[in-house]
Amino acid sequence: MPLGGSTELVVDPTETDADAEIAVTVHERLNSSIRFGETLFGDSLDSTLGQVTFPVADLEETADGVRIPVVLDPGVPSSLGFPTISRRGVYPVAVEVRDPSTGEPGDGFITYLVVVDEENDPIGQRLRVAWIWQMVAEPAFNADGTPDEQVVAEFRSDGRLGRIAASIPDPADVAVTLAPGPETFEAWRELASPPDPGDPDATADALAARIAPGIDAVQRRVDAGQGLLSGPFVPVDGPALVAAGMHTEIREELISGAFSLGTTFETGIDPTTAFAAPLDDETAAMLAGTSIEQLVVRPDTLTSFESDLTPAEPFLLDYGDGTIPATASNAPIRELLDGGGPPALRAQRFVAALSVVALEEPNNPRGIVLASPQRWNPDSAAVDRAVDGLADHPLLAPVGIADYFDEVPLQLGDNNEPVVHTLKSLVPGSPPVTPADYRSAASDLVGLRSLTSAEDPRIIDGTRSLLVSLTSMWEGVGGRARAREQLATIDLATEDVLSTVSAADDSTVTITARRARIPVAFQNDSDEPVRVLVSLESEKLSFPDGSDFIIELPPRNSTERFLVEARTTGTFPMILTVSSPDGRLQFQRSRLTVRSTAVSGAGIIVTVVAAGFLALWWTIHIVRGRRAKRRAVKS
Repeated sequence: MPLGGSTELVVDPTETDADAEIAVTVHERLNSSIRFGETLFGDSLDSTLGQVTFPVADLEETADGVRIPVVLDPGVPSSLGFPTISRRGVYPVAVEVRDPSTGEPGDGFITYLVVVDEENDPIGQRLRVAWIWQMVAEPAFNADGTPDEQVVAEFRSDGRLGRIAASIPDPADVAVTLAPGPETFEAWRELASPPDPGDPDATADALAARIAPGIDAVQRRVDAGQGLLSGPFVPVDGPALVAAGMHTEIREELISGAFSLGTTFETGIDPTTAFAAPLDDETAAMLAGTSIEQLVVRPDTLTSFESDLTPAEPFLLDYGDGTIPATASNAPIRELLDGGGPPALRAQRFVAALSVVALEEPNNPRGIVLASPQRWNPDSAAVDRAVDGLADHPLLAPVGIADYFDEVPLQLGDNNEPVVHTLKSLVPGSPPVTPADYRSAASDLVGLRSLTSAEDPRIIDGTRSLLVSLTSMWEGVGGRARAREQLATIDLATEDVLSTVSAADDSTVTITARRARIPVAFQNDSDEPVRVLVSLESEKLSFPDGSDFIIELPPRNSTERFLVEARTTGTFPMILTVSSPDGRLQFQRSRLTVRSTAVSGAGIIVTVVAAGFLALWWTIHIVRGRRAKRRAVKS
């Protein structure tokens, strides 16, 4: 409130005697966030500036409670006003119920009076407040493709995510940064879409009606200009994946997450900033090698550093091989909204704490980053009141996280060089699935895609399952089991496709010419064409057109003919292998018997020569016989 102005406190006097009094005590203003934290529960309050007592019976009563006037006009009698306050600042105010006959204090609380003097002592720089709202749930679909009912419940208007969506402010009033889980919002959008008119589904239609308001509210705020922070398709434990050598898999998660959000929202996505938790040097180095240009980290991931003022500037984060601009979120201030007490009190403390930071260095550009947890389950009433308190606040300027990095310069040290912070070392956990199992499933999926197409529902579902299997949202033994179930769906889909195609086996084909086309019968039991690679092998046959053929098998029966050339006559085997076009998946390895009755050109020549030689021999033999007979007659 401004110097010389007025406001009011609203106190719920439930279970308070009608003749009780409410004592309001104003203490000396605070000069740091540390002092603010020490006063929250009435401890370590500085000197008293004054106290005003109000009989409860004399106060105006409303549905919310009794209203206590707060008047800072020195001309107002002290019985109705407050102690004289001549300087801007944040002043702790103790409010407690007292027994007028004994003076004994009863229940009470600490609130704060934020006083500004915009006319005579305006601040030079409002504190930038970048508030990141994480909106992410566990994967929305089970391994069998059915929706997870617990996640669906979070999408409803009275569910966790539905309530967050309803509280997103208009960016014209208060800017926040939304950090939606790509898989979460992709599923939310899908489930919120009513079924096709030609195939009415009353259950799906009712579900869509219950969860559509939330996703629509998010869309409206994004369309109006609220920023979006991109991230992996599902939350992942970066250090665990990096330690397992799964750098490529993290990049695929980031690429898929950005693509999914782009498909869902189309605009306003910031792919250059990452809220990275947990984080270690190796993971930071990996992120720095992608499109990420700046990081938001949790304060507990940094090595300790001392400061007389609240950390309110970005810095350089040293990850061993280089540095990257980063900032640490402020957990204590954000957690004020989650504490005990009425929503209005929590919201007022939240805004007051930010005001204290703003007044620490009122003429320097500084900023606070607040980041909600992944499983944020806020009190909507407290959040709504906090948003109202931020709107048009003379000390605070809500901004998106991108604007925070643009407007708040790097913190400088004593040598006028950017301050550099380092990460704590940590022992990485293990990924939810082993790298070998993941890559085996990924290889099968690639083979499956080469058989069908990227638009095949089995490919779309398999790709989603592959990404979901790495989520860190599923915890413990049960979570790892669910992750393995996701990979198993790819195996099942692969086996399903492989079981649909077969080729003739153990059959005999007779060819009567040196070159001939051998017919091979195929069976495709699916309803869609399937592309396969057919490979031929034989020691006695050559294949003039090649030995490998990619062919498309239509549904049901079909016959393909392959050109062969017999090197000799006889009976010999030919091996036929049917696999995916990339060779990763093998359907069948068949043995066909080829009987060749054709005579080769060399054989004909040999036969002619042999016949000629035999004829010559017989001719010579006959001539010699006749000569011998003539000699015998003459003698």
